Amino acid sequence: MKRVFLLFIAILLLPSIGISQDLESILEGESSDTTLTVPGTFYGTRLLNGHSVETRKKGILEFLISHRFGRVNSGFNQLFGLD
Repeated sequence: MKRVFLLFIAILLLPSIGISQDLESILEGESSDTTLTVPGTFYGTRLLNGHSVETRKKGILEFLISHRFGRVNSGFNQLFGLD
């Protein structure tokens, strides 16, 4: 019984081991050592209300004034979103 079980497991596992080795050889053949430089992921350091991955180059000062409006339905307490 133990031999039948081991034979069954071997029949199930051996094809997957062979297939995975073929995929490794294909992937190793496609690797390239060239580096692709992306000119700019985003145009600025801010993306909507958060920060982006961009940084300014050395010697460049970026001065930002940001204002976020309140809710319009808050009424006169927040000047209808214009506060």
